[in-house]
Amino acid sequence: MYRPERVSAPGDKPQVVKLGKHFEILCNRGMVRAYRTYIHAEEDEHLRGTVAPVSIEDVVMTEDIYRQNSDLEHVSEDNLSLVMPDIAPSDRIHHILMHGEFSLTTAERREVIKVVRSDIERFLHRYYVSTDNRRPIPIIRIQNALDEMRFKPDLHRSIPRQVTDLLDDFIQKVHVQRMNMDIAVRVPTTKMGQVPRVFSDFSCEVQKENWGSKHYTAVLSIVPGVFEEFSAAMERATEHNFDILVNGDGNPQEEEEQGGRRNGKKRRRKR
Repeated sequence: MYRPERVSAPGDKPQVVKLGKHFEILCNRGMVRAYRTYIHAEEDEHLRGTVAPVSIEDVVMTEDIYRQNSDLEHVSEDNLSLVMPDIAPSDRIHHILMHGEFSLTTAERREVIKVVRSDIERFLHRYYVSTDNRRPIPIIRIQNALDEMRFKPDLHRSIPRQVTDLLDDFIQKVHVQRMNMDIAVRVPTTKMGQVPRVFSDFSCEVQKENWGSKHYTAVLSIVPGVFEEFSAAMERATEHNFDILVNGDGNPQEEEEQGGRRNGKKRRRKR
């Protein structure tokens, strides 16, 4: 599951989020952007469930809304109702978090730019594949493409929204498509003890499966960016006794007859 990086730890100087001139809330640094990323991912049917949950309690230091936090002057209920007449009282903090602005020092801005840029690179690597070979895009290739575009991250917008906005220019450099990657796996039935847990840990969707007398075979759908981690976990779970075919229409039964292939090339079966 995708987890945006934190810029600083709890206990640091509060980050003030302002809505207009007079509404302020105090937040833990680095968490406002993480909250927005989570909310926007949940609003996208293709990304729902892919970003680690972030609650309002994770973000705010207090649920008080101030006119000026330096003086701890609270906003009156009448003013809140006047400025946000259509927002339920329970949703006001959420509204400010999603639409407010927050300032950064020069050093903080420089640090956050690096973090946001890294988050965008990891997001592209994790959820997009090359249209040429249907494999995850290497990070270095993503970095080079963003450099050629002279891409500048937006510190106030969520990662999914920024990725959506940059795609038109990005695909001119790298041909990508957002999709899950289908893989075919074959495991000896005697080595299947820990395999279901690996499938669960990596949120694999089993498209089809077959239990044979000697081997278990299945076609799985996984997030592209976790393929190498998934392979390493399978190696540990099966003690290197498994085969993988990376192919959108891969068939594990065909793989068994061919003696084990990966990316369409014959390979030595792991023992």
